[in-house]
Amino acid sequence: MSAYKSNYLIVILLMILGYAQPALSQEPVIFRHLTVENGLSSSSVLSFIQDKSGFIWIGTMDGLNRFDGRTMMIFKSFYKNNIIEQNIQINKLMTDNRQNIWIGTNNGLYVYDIRRDSYKVFFQTGLQYPASLTNNIIKALWQDGRGNIWVGTEKGLNKLTADSNGQYHFKAVPLNLRQACVQTIFEDNGNNILIGTTNGLFAVSDTESGQLINKAWLNKFEGKNVTTLAKDRQHQLWVGTSKNGVYKFNKTLAKWYHYIHTPGHNYGLTSNKITKIAADHKGRVWVGTLNGLNLYNAETDGFRTFQHNSADKTSISNNGIFDVYVDKQGSVWIATFFGGVNVIEALTTNFLVYQTSDSKNTISSNIISSVVEGTDHNLWIGTEDEGLNFFNRSEGKFYHYKNNESLRESLGSNNVKALLRDKTGRIWVGLYNGGLDLLENKRFRHFKQDDRTNAINSNDVTCLLEDDSARIWIGHQARGLNIYDEKTQKMLPFETVYPGRKLYNSYITCLFQDAKKNIWIGTKQGLHRFNYTSRSISYLLKKDFPNQLNSDIINCITEGKDKKLWIGTYSGLSSYDPVKNRFKTYTVSHGLSGNMVVGILSDEANNLWVSTNNGLCKFDIRTERFSMYNIHDGLPANVFNYNSFYKDSKSRLFFGSHNGLVEFNPKQIETNFTAPEVKLTGLYLAGKAVATGDKSGVLANNITETKDITLNYKQNVVSIAYAVLNLIKPEKSMSAYKLEGYNKTWVFSSSHIASFTNLPAGKYTLLVKSCNNDGVWSSPEKLLQISVLPPFWLTWWAYLLYAIFFTAIVAGIFYFFHARAVLLRNLRYEQLSSAKQREVHQMKMDFFTHISHEIRTPLTMIMGPVEMLKSLIPPNSSNQKLVNSIKTNADRLLKLTNDLMDFRKADAGYTQLKIVQSDIVKFSKSVFDKFSENAKEQSIDFSFSSGQAAISLYFDPDHLEIVLTNLLSNALKFTPDGGKVSMQVVKRPEHVEIKVHDNGVGIPAEEQSKIFSNFYQIDAIGNKKPGSGIGLAFSKSLVELHQGEISFHSIVNTKGENETCFCILLKLGKDHFSYKTS
Repeated sequence: MSAYKSNYLIVILLMILGYAQPALSQEPVIFRHLTVENGLSSSSVLSFIQDKSGFIWIGTMDGLNRFDGRTMMIFKSFYKNNIIEQNIQINKLMTDNRQNIWIGTNNGLYVYDIRRDSYKVFFQTGLQYPASLTNNIIKALWQDGRGNIWVGTEKGLNKLTADSNGQYHFKAVPLNLRQACVQTIFEDNGNNILIGTTNGLFAVSDTESGQLINKAWLNKFEGKNVTTLAKDRQHQLWVGTSKNGVYKFNKTLAKWYHYIHTPGHNYGLTSNKITKIAADHKGRVWVGTLNGLNLYNAETDGFRTFQHNSADKTSISNNGIFDVYVDKQGSVWIATFFGGVNVIEALTTNFLVYQTSDSKNTISSNIISSVVEGTDHNLWIGTEDEGLNFFNRSEGKFYHYKNNESLRESLGSNNVKALLRDKTGRIWVGLYNGGLDLLENKRFRHFKQDDRTNAINSNDVTCLLEDDSARIWIGHQARGLNIYDEKTQKMLPFETVYPGRKLYNSYITCLFQDAKKNIWIGTKQGLHRFNYTSRSISYLLKKDFPNQLNSDIINCITEGKDKKLWIGTYSGLSSYDPVKNRFKTYTVSHGLSGNMVVGILSDEANNLWVSTNNGLCKFDIRTERFSMYNIHDGLPANVFNYNSFYKDSKSRLFFGSHNGLVEFNPKQIETNFTAPEVKLTGLYLAGKAVATGDKSGVLANNITETKDITLNYKQNVVSIAYAVLNLIKPEKSMSAYKLEGYNKTWVFSSSHIASFTNLPAGKYTLLVKSCNNDGVWSSPEKLLQISVLPPFWLTWWAYLLYAIFFTAIVAGIFYFFHARAVLLRNLRYEQLSSAKQREVHQMKMDFFTHISHEIRTPLTMIMGPVEMLKSLIPPNSSNQKLVNSIKTNADRLLKLTNDLMDFRKADAGYTQLKIVQSDIVKFSKSVFDKFSENAKEQSIDFSFSSGQAAISLYFDPDHLEIVLTNLLSNALKFTPDGGKVSMQVVKRPEHVEIKVHDNGVGIPAEEQSKIFSNFYQIDAIGNKKPGSGIGLAFSKSLVELHQGEISFHSIVNTKGENETCFCILLKLGKDHFSYKTS
């Protein structure tokens, strides 16, 4: 306690002497938060552990969580006696040397086998000691150097030992620890097991006997509630208690130090209720309490404290701390009871930020436009619309200068655009809408556009430069340059000072003088180089450097140690080699955080620091590698301002942003050079998650432990999730994957999911490479071998069958061609026979046509005299009957010859229709009526019907009459006396239907296929009146000329109930005819 008091007095004395304000003397600590909004199952966190793969396991009041830096996976259910236990409180976590996760809960102890994705469970069974746990509420877990598992419960200590098969068995422990409430377990350097209980600290031998060890110093903790044990880098033992603060044992000095909370002491503990002590990789000791976090400071032998500050989003989220854990990368994880997880990342960026606040001592604006250091090492800071700030760095105080129209010697405008300290130490201030000010003796001297003497080109100043001759160069917005010479006290335009020298563009954005005294002038339309010695000017424009310079809009210029010029443009960072007269440009595709580069500074290690519209970058010129920094690294904003960058006399760098001023020492910005590992986290087939041992049969083990999978041909839509295990600013990690045998190039993924569709059968290897927060890429890692089996029709035995089939097909083809040759020979003979038959048929047709023509001529000549003869003979005489008989037979013979000639025309394709629009009902009735007398003679029931009185239709009356006549004639011919014949005309939506129905002899089924054949005679089936055999064939051809259809059905049975019906379908309208209607 005395050591603490003396060091505390030293700190007070240093503060009185103005040693430094805390914000400048202490490294800023940023707490990153993980809450239920990030997927955490509960905001009450109790324990951490990291497995061999790098996953962080988080125990909460409501289940177990696994975190990979980006995704939170929740385990809320566990199996105990084949019963699902849900919403389990996870008190403690541990990994063993078999890489199992030991999970201590309020209801037993679970062992999670990661590889098999399965659980074992230990719990109090009521069996005789030591066959089960002494209690189900697990408080502490530890594996000693011999592999024994020590389990502390609310009511006793337990020891488990694994046999050669990996089965654990309970072993005896000292009698007086069997009922103790064990809070913490720790193994010291002497291989003794230290047991912290609610009633003191005990030591147990890790040998098989496990006997208590008596040590005098243990008596110091008799009756005390020991909650946590730890060792630091110096092997000092730290002991935390629930009421008595922290004890530290220095083994070298054999001395105990005691630290407690004392109200009013700023460097004491925040509470005496200690929950966890942990030492990190830097040797720092962290102490968690129920009222905040404490960091031990060895120099002061005191503590820096961290408590929740609602005004600071980067402060610890809650003061109730239950666990402090250090991961492999050195990050510190803090479990809080109401604030979720807090993380202090291993690699600090140490960005010091100046922002406005409610305090009177604050910078006037967060929009920083310019920075310069005075001769007294204090800072002058320009802002947009809030004037000029003077920052006394030793006092930590800000002083403000603003425009006051009633005071002539006040600042000319509150919008400061540029600052310059000249060689005499005076401060020049470039203003927007205020001209140029010179600060001397706390008064501002003004140079404005409307001055009678020393007028400047415009009141909108953009940049300032002092050249080698101590002249001040002033760049203007769209008004070119002025040069002020202190010796002559003259302010002159550039063109006046250098006649004949002209700027390519008058919007000046930046000015820079290199080591060779060249003055570089950046404009909105290109880069100018003014040779200070020869007084010549040259232009470097994008059009003159194709594929080298990306933009003519120049934002900033600086020079590297290698004398190369570095230029920031609207489209990236460019280097210019004046010897080779070549540019090289870097953009976001090379790792630059944003293409709009607004500031460039070089550090002492010859790295470039580049401010952009999307963060800050460090560029290693030698390796050409970018490291990116943004708000996740402690920057106040990602957007930085033009011309707002400065390097002070101590090589500290300053960059102005839209949300504050950033100051840092480049040497204190730590880089993460460790490339992250990649682990599989999920497998999806056709979008559905695959679980270990499910019915898909793909995963026998946990996906994280799986090296190869086999898929059938239907499982060819695959997505594989993986984790980039970089827990330092994981949101900045990147990855790329390539499936060998499928992808030709690397596929960059922000989602860390590799997806493939329609994978062909074959073998593939999934390669993944990853990048950490500082842009360090890993080598490609083989994550998974994938075999996609072919469908059965593409297997080897299927190909064997194909070969057999192919051989059979070849043999069949050979047989086919042989048979074809034989068939062709036979066919040749048949063709000769067929040709002869066609020739005979043609001769018949020609003969019939010739005979018909020869008969028709004399018949026509006979008809005239017959008509005359008929008129001369009395009507009732016997001679009249004879003449009538002659006329009837002559008419019939003439009709037969005409039919034969018309059929010949139709057969030869010469028949043309003469289409008219007429009433098909009336027309059909007229044809029907011609047969009424014949029907009477045969006592036939002869009827006509129509659904409508009139139906308009386009048709050829002459040819349609032939068709209807043939049908009616055949119906009467084949219907016996006393039978029935009917005609029906019906209109349908798209056509007219004409039916001729009879109950005559019918047509036998075996003859029906021939009914429309040429010269087929119905006489062949026993009709009493022979025909020509061309009627129905001719009728069919005439109906088809009308684009219609003719069909029939006929029934013949032994009972004599025969019937035949012919049906004609004729289309409505006329669009189906291919020639004009008349």
